[in-house]
Order: sequence, then C-alpha cells, then structure tokens
Amino acid sequence: MYTRVLNTWSKFRSSFWFVPTLLMVLATGAAFGMIYLDETYGKRFVNTFPVLELSPGAARSILSTIVGAMVSTTGVVFSITIVALSLASSQFGSRLIRTYRNRPTTHFTLGIFVSTSLFCILVLASIREIDGQAFVPAASVVVGIMLTVVCLATLVYYIHDMSLAIQAPNVIQHSADDLDEAIERLFPAGIGEHAEENDAGQFDESALESAEEKLGECLLLINCGKVGYLQAMEDETIMNLANQESLTIRFLARPGDFLFNERPLVEIWRHEIDPERSTEEFREDISKSIQDSLIVGPERTHLQDIRHAFNELVDIAVRALSPGVNDPFTAVNCVDRIHAALMTFKKRELPSKYRLSEDGKLRVIALPVSFEECVAVSLDVILQYASDDSMVSNRIAVAKDWLSAQ
Repeated sequence: MYTRVLNTWSKFRSSFWFVPTLLMVLATGAAFGMIYLDETYGKRFVNTFPVLELSPGAARSILSTIVGAMVSTTGVVFSITIVALSLASSQFGSRLIRTYRNRPTTHFTLGIFVSTSLFCILVLASIREIDGQAFVPAASVVVGIMLTVVCLATLVYYIHDMSLAIQAPNVIQHSADDLDEAIERLFPAGIGEHAEENDAGQFDESALESAEEKLGECLLLINCGKVGYLQAMEDETIMNLANQESLTIRFLARPGDFLFNERPLVEIWRHEIDPERSTEEFREDISKSIQDSLIVGPERTHLQDIRHAFNELVDIAVRALSPGVNDPFTAVNCVDRIHAALMTFKKRELPSKYRLSEDGKLRVIALPVSFEECVAVSLDVILQYASDDSMVSNRIAVAKDWLSAQ
C-alpha cells in the first residue's frame, strides 16, 4: 500500500496542476477570511490607517488592474515553461523533462499567480454599494497588493532559476542527485527479511541455493496480464501473500522490465494444500493478488528502478556525443557523476535475493540488481558511443580502474 501511495504522490508532485490547485484553495479561504475580517473590523482598520481608506471605484480599479496583470503574466510564465521544456527535450532528451516538471519553483510560480488572481476576483466581487452604504474591504485590497509584490519577486526569481536550470551542468547535477537518492533507498531485493539475518538461523546462502534447486517444477506460472514497464511492486503485500498461502514465489521480472500479456512473471510453489479449494480457484486468486500488487505504466520511474536512475545520465552523455552536438565535456561530466555513484553503490552490502518468513521458511526469491549490471547499463553504454572520442574513453577507463581497485 505504501508503495502505491508513494507512486501516486510522485505523479501528483510532478504535475503542473497539483500545487496551483492547493494554492487556489488557500486563496479562496484567505479571501473569504479577509472579507469577514473587513466586515467585522474594517472600520477600526481604516481609522487606524486612514491613508488606506478607499472609495468603491478606486478599490475596483486596483483589483481589476491586478487581476488583468496576473492573468497576463501567468501566460508569460507558461510560455517560459514551455520554451524550457522544448529546449530540454531537444538538448537532453524527452525523458529529462521530468527534471523540469519536478522543479518546485515552477509549480509555486504558476500557483502564486493564479491564486493571487482568484483572491483579487473574490475580493472584487465583495465590493458593493446598497442604499448609499458602501462596503470596501480595505484590508483585503492591501493583502491583494502585497500578494502582487510577492508575485513580482517570484517572477524575477523564476526567470533566474530557469536560466540556471537549462544549463547542462545543473541538469547533470539534478540527475546525479536523483541517482544518489535512489542508491540510498532502492533495492529490488528489499522484500521480506534478509536471509542471513533471519533469527531462525536455519539457512545460510549456500543452503538457500540448494533449497531453491530442490524446489523442482513450479506448481503455477503466472503471466503479467498487463502491457507496460514494471514501475514497482508492493513488497509487503507479496510477502504477506506468501506467508498466508504457504507459498514460495520466484520473480522472473523486476522493476524496469517491460511486461506484456504472455510474459512469465512469477513461478509459485505451494507447500500446503487446502482440500476445500480447487486448483483453478487457487490459480485465479493468486494470479489476481500478484497482478494487483504490481504498478505498471508507460514509462520507467525511479521508484524501485535504480537502473533507470543511471540511464538518465547515460541519455545526457549519449546525446552529447552525437555528431549533431559533439560536446565531449558534457559527456565527461556525466561519466564523473556516474563514477561517483558507482563508488557509493559498490560499498553497499547488497541484500540476498532470498527472503524468509519469521519461522525461517523460504518465501520469496527476488531478482536483485548487481553492481556489474549497473556498470553495464551506464559506463559500458557510454563507451559504445565514445569509441571515437579519446577524452571520454580515457575517462571511462580511469573510472573502471578506480572501481576495480576498490
């Protein structure tokens, strides 16, 4: 459940509508709150600051001007964002658009402009004249002016931030930070309990390998039933299923793999037979539970796929080495970042692919990512495109020598 919530939150966080929507909700509440305060304490406020006393016409003019300016500037912000996305797509690849979509500066800038517009519209609607009695929410107008100043400051910072964001070193830095974060938390073998740390103490790695060989032919082979990239698996759900049904589950795919309807996904061995449950019913229940525990989508993500985190830097390096760009310095920068990440990754103790229940029974056999695989999908791929570039090839050779010496 946590994995699915995390995946949903990641989608919300990268969308352009989520933060602006939250700010618009806050702006709506703030507008009604300020109008209430003006109705309750407005006269006291004007008496304290007589310079802020406004006629209905002046208040309407100020708020109308702010609304028009905010709407126009919001269009400018959208234009800047689209230009940055187009530039990033052409220079670094479409997969790097995620880097720009996740920038909190972009989300906040869009949100503060549309929410300020909404705030001023609601305050403008509250100005009224009935039987010679005028209601002018002076404090609300002042807040609208203050929000306008904040918007102008935000716009200046946004332009500054985007001018930095489109520079190759900063894009590489952002992707490298994502890779470092992925190394800290992502391991496909993180299902259940590490075999060598089980309290039962009945198995070591070699004994588990022998136990795997003795499993024989699987009782049930489950296909994916979906088409797309395996983005994540709900680890706890799978482990609980194996414990409840007394199963051993061996995965034939892992996050980052492309799945299709007929691709084998897991092999299952059943250790206890329920006489009241038919084989067909068992097959349907287990297949549905396994398939429901998978998150499949049209693209790979960082959620549980560390190889994809490496691939983002590889994409930048490969594009930099293309004849149309021919920028070996950017490629060298990517190699250096990958080298640093691999050094960190190599020092980590990778978990066993075997997962045991609390009573020491083999429940899950995962497909972990090895250090050699990460080297293959990163440095080795760049080397294929850098065969004619001695500077990049030499830097890759130096990186591999360092990694071998550790």
